[in-house]
Amino acid sequence: MRSLDFGVGAAMALVATAWMAGCGGSVAGGEAIADPALAVGTETSAACRSGLKHSSLSEIAGAPRYILWNATIVTMNEAQPVAEALLVEGNAIAAVGSNHGILAMADEATPVVDLGRRTVVPGFLDPHTHLFDDAVGQGLTFDQAQQLALESGTTAVSDMFARPAITQELLTYASGGNLRLRLHLYLPYNNTCGTVVWGQWYERFPPKAMMAPRMTMGGVKVFVEPSVCSGAHVKPVFSEALLASFTPDGLAAWGNNALLLSREELKGVVKHAHDLGYQVAIHAIGDVGIETSLDAIEAVLKDAGDSTNERRHMILHNWFLRDDLLPRYAQSGILAVVEPATRCRAEFFLGYVGWQNGALFSRWQDLFRSGARVSVDGDWPYGSIDPMAKLSALVTGRNGTCSPSWDLQTIRVWEGLRSITTEAAYAMGREDEVGSLGVGKLADLVVLSANPLEVRPEQIEGVQALVTIVDGKVEFARDSDGDRVPDVEDHCPNSDLRDVVVVGTCDTGVKNRLVGGGCSIADRIENCRSTARHHGAFVSCVAHVTTGLTKAGAITGREHGAIQRCSARSALH
Repeated sequence: MRSLDFGVGAAMALVATAWMAGCGGSVAGGEAIADPALAVGTETSAACRSGLKHSSLSEIAGAPRYILWNATIVTMNEAQPVAEALLVEGNAIAAVGSNHGILAMADEATPVVDLGRRTVVPGFLDPHTHLFDDAVGQGLTFDQAQQLALESGTTAVSDMFARPAITQELLTYASGGNLRLRLHLYLPYNNTCGTVVWGQWYERFPPKAMMAPRMTMGGVKVFVEPSVCSGAHVKPVFSEALLASFTPDGLAAWGNNALLLSREELKGVVKHAHDLGYQVAIHAIGDVGIETSLDAIEAVLKDAGDSTNERRHMILHNWFLRDDLLPRYAQSGILAVVEPATRCRAEFFLGYVGWQNGALFSRWQDLFRSGARVSVDGDWPYGSIDPMAKLSALVTGRNGTCSPSWDLQTIRVWEGLRSITTEAAYAMGREDEVGSLGVGKLADLVVLSANPLEVRPEQIEGVQALVTIVDGKVEFARDSDGDRVPDVEDHCPNSDLRDVVVVGTCDTGVKNRLVGGGCSIADRIENCRSTARHHGAFVSCVAHVTTGLTKAGAITGREHGAIQRCSARSALH
């Protein structure tokens, strides 16, 4: 369907006056219509009673302060788990509370946005992606890559393989004010094949330094096992105990895999970075790779007298965990950063490691229950950037089209939400700023189409980000039907935008156009069709609608008559 031709000025006028709908009326042609047949919302709200003007999303742009209210705000803050409204001042949250309490803080100049009881959550964080370093490889520009993340509700990412050339490109890009989300860069010590190409070059940037606007030095990436080397698949390293159950194909492919760094070598790399204040992220998939990483980090922490892992060293992937490895994360405070397994990946590994080792794969439930700090990533483009797709996979264990020979471990929805908000923020060292919603936190938040805590598990993947806000600025607003009215304000998010109003099979000859709340004339007629119990009621409803539109000047008397004639001729169903 093509967009309606109604002009930007007219569109903004409609949006600016659409707040009347929430006070018992509707809008057509920029004028309020006291017409229940046209009303898109008739609940008398606290904002209406107080005389506050309901604002559109576009009106908060540049505003020094604004209010989002009439929402279910899942704060991820234990002190105040749920709220109804919040006040944003500048780029930070100034207040969180009830509708009544927050609305009382508004003055005539404060934009007030009614979210229609939708769900608000902290902006999602992904602590392990290749969003920018692999953007070109995926045929994307930097602009397109971050747009992909913002459309999913992701407001901060860690890019885990920022080589010197890509780092310089990103410095130029971010210095130009082009970053619309928060970016943490992890600079590699060695490459995916193990060659120490770059070594300590990361020392050019101080630990956790702000490298450019919204771009932070995250830490150092180290490969203890071969990854995607020269086009080959990952090459995890396994113990003799696990290799004993491998399939012939698995032994042929992985039986002779070797570590890129010994325990002592890895300890030396981690120690050097640790002593300078850097966080280290280690790629490890097989049980030997994981064990070696745990050994090295633990040794460094012990030598430094650090019982809490102050630098927050982390292990990425963690796919094959023996029972003896599980408790060591919590004991040493070592972070586990994991991605949801797909069924097809599970089947691929099973074909190599043998069914006896299947229970060791993706033990995310066991890892969560062990007390470890676990955050969940997408490892995009090898996995999904969409937080709801990740959450769905974690909760249902049904990610992908293959049918695995064993059940993948699952976790609770609340645990999953924590792993992509508060725990991810902790992994990135930003928990005082992002990951939860509270006074003083940065205003990074997402408006969702549904509450993942309330929908059925199989419905979680269908939950969409409607609005993504970073630093208090709307960076993305979903417009499903392309009518220039964001879904969060659109009472007809899938509008009939045909050029002409058609009633049944009868072409009225009337130009179809938006008449308020993101709804077209055709949408209003269809609403009559869907709610009428018989043909007479349908005709009466259409008459009511067209009379209101005529009085508002949205259609002419001739157009009113044309629509009425078609409704009289049209069958109800």
